[in-house]
Amino acid sequence: WGASPGSRAGARAWSPTPSELADDILLLGDAWRRIETRANGWTATFALAPGSEWLEPLVEEVFVPIVDAEVELFDRPPRERFLFAFGPAEGIPGAGGSPKTGSMTLFAEEDADPERTRQSLAHLVAHEFHHTWGRTDRSRSHPEETDRLRHVTEGYTDYYAYVIPWRLGQISDATFHRTLESRMFAGALALENYGRSLCDAGGPDFFAGRDAYQACYAAGLTMALWTDLTLRRHGDAEGLDGLMRDWYAPTRDTHRLEDWEALLRSRLPDREVDSHLSMITSSESHDW
Repeated sequence: WGASPGSRAGARAWSPTPSELADDILLLGDAWRRIETRANGWTATFALAPGSEWLEPLVEEVFVPIVDAEVELFDRPPRERFLFAFGPAEGIPGAGGSPKTGSMTLFAEEDADPERTRQSLAHLVAHEFHHTWGRTDRSRSHPEETDRLRHVTEGYTDYYAYVIPWRLGQISDATFHRTLESRMFAGALALENYGRSLCDAGGPDFFAGRDAYQACYAAGLTMALWTDLTLRRHGDAEGLDGLMRDWYAPTRDTHRLEDWEALLRSRLPDREVDSHLSMITSSESHDW
């Protein structure tokens, strides 16, 4: 991004370094509405593009509690500062987003059903923000292992995208249970149609956006629920929370399948871990 000919005197051309680009560069105009929150030594800023002012009541009511809950879950913020930038939907239906290093870009179309909008956006922010603890260059040294655990990256993240709003009372017990049941059914069906293992689903087939993609999200969510309940049944009061905190700890060097197995074996009896590994690595049909 550089100064164009004829721009004001004294303007300088600027070429960002790769490290600067990796840290996110977002330029927001003066018309953007900025809402800043500070807690426990870190700052979260929510920026709303012109036309997105209808989101403002949801920031304090929905988004800030979710962000605080996930910072508490991991015992640390992902960075000292983080930006949530809601850009214009520009005719794209629904809502979506993408996490960066120190920010995320989001969009949402205003829906005629306010409750559906709240639930959709609560899920979106909880899912995308949860991803920020897993964003690391370390995984690039073993890309094939990242593929094999994509059901953890996406499915376990999606599990928390429902759990966190439920814990905060933003969705009812009935809605939470109904959603989990629906996602479990979808995951089982997708994996059956895919015909290969959950670990296989995270490879190149994932990006085709069909059964493998659905399996990583929905069957991965089922495995997250299985892991959470199994940990608690064996006396781990924190359940999945503690395991995910260790999995994304800054001191962890690699995120390979063997690391995942070792982490499970440190918390569960071997028979439970063997069952878990069979569910994710075998292409045989399972009684989900």
